[in-house]
Amino acid sequence: MLSETLLASIYAIATEQQAFGDISGVIASELGYGHGLISISSGGGPVELAMTQAPEVMQGYLDYYHKLDPWAGVAARTRYGEAIVTDIEQRQQFYDTEFYVDFAFQIGMVDPLGVRMPLGKGTELLVGLNQALRSTHPTPEDEQIMLVIGRHLQRAVQLRQQLSGVVGDRGTLLAALDRVAFGMAITTADGRVQALNKAGEGAIASGCGLLVRKGFLTAQDGSMAGALALLIRDASNGGSGGALRLRAGLDSFANVLVAPLPPNSDWPGSGSRTLVAFRLSGAPTHLNAHLLISTFGLSRGEAQVAVALTEGKSGEEIALARGVKTTTIKSQLQSIFIKTGTSSQRELVGFLAALPAVVVD
Repeated sequence: MLSETLLASIYAIATEQQAFGDISGVIASELGYGHGLISISSGGGPVELAMTQAPEVMQGYLDYYHKLDPWAGVAARTRYGEAIVTDIEQRQQFYDTEFYVDFAFQIGMVDPLGVRMPLGKGTELLVGLNQALRSTHPTPEDEQIMLVIGRHLQRAVQLRQQLSGVVGDRGTLLAALDRVAFGMAITTADGRVQALNKAGEGAIASGCGLLVRKGFLTAQDGSMAGALALLIRDASNGGSGGALRLRAGLDSFANVLVAPLPPNSDWPGSGSRTLVAFRLSGAPTHLNAHLLISTFGLSRGEAQVAVALTEGKSGEEIALARGVKTTTIKSQLQSIFIKTGTSSQRELVGFLAALPAVVVD
């Protein structure tokens, strides 16, 4: 039901700093809406907010207008996991409020649609869309898709909470990097390695196209060393960095992404730092069964079946390897579909491929 691009964008929230700020716009675009809002609330007020609006508009909502928002009141009266829609009378009342006249009208807010999901520990997630571009009012299909998006966003945010700890001292940041199942390094502007996670150490030792030479990260292919150094220097000095494809062997390559280290990562010491992520092209994702168990509530057996499917095994092969009937695997698949919000084996495999490569205890 959801595109692989949208699923990947949703689950990027778990590991990528900027993804939460971007996801409201991605969802709005996917469903044909002009504006989007994602809010994490605790104690009746938002503690984290992403809107497809200018920063000053978002700040105004956080500082004052969220207290007047009648749609938030409708949301609060809607049960978790149900679409938040407004009837004709509620819409008319909405247009007569101070919130609409002084705030919502200015940004073209009409035809709101949303969903509210629990996150635990007194927090909840609110997803809202408005200004439908495809129709006058939200359609039943829009409502169903919104419910699916709500479930996936709930899981992605909960996963991010499990992986929290990236902000803080050197020890907590290194522990977080070690949870990522692909290579990650933190360097200074001149390429000196400040940190290298376990997956990165293993990849470099096995020949992934990158080397650590005299403490500096460089390309195994000398002709590409200058390009890598240039990207690292750019990202450390306020630039956006970029991507490279480095030769790792006769028929193998490494995909390398260079980006600025998020400013709130609070890495100890002075000066800017750069984050370098890398993995061999075509390397298996090694989906972690614990991730599926802790995030989606799969049983141990269901998680093992899901992992086997991503490895290209058929239902018959999985049944033979596990010593069970194919009907048992089919039954487990139906349960997996329900828990992951997917409806077919193809959709499930595409969805699992979009999950972040992380390790969950």
